[in-house]
Amino acid sequence: MTEELKASAVKSLAVPDAWDEAVAFRLSGGMLGADTPTAYTVVGSGSTLAVFFAVDMTDPKTVTVPDEVVTAQLAKLEKAAS
Repeated sequence: MTEELKASAVKSLAVPDAWDEAVAFRLSGGMLGADTPTAYTVVGSGSTLAVFFAVDMTDPKTVTVPDEVVTAQLAKLEKAAS
């Protein structure tokens, strides 16, 4: 990515079938050699692309974006779009 920001691993994560256009992954890496695992969920809703992320320094192997948060935010996006 850059000399200061490097990714060391990427792991694919599952997404609910209800989300038509979605991808989720956990990125390991960080700034200046620190490991800061971050989970990303990217969802397409109509003409909108939404990106959600979470960071957990206490349990890097299980950091995820909660499905409930994404579902609630997608409902708000769809309501605003209609």
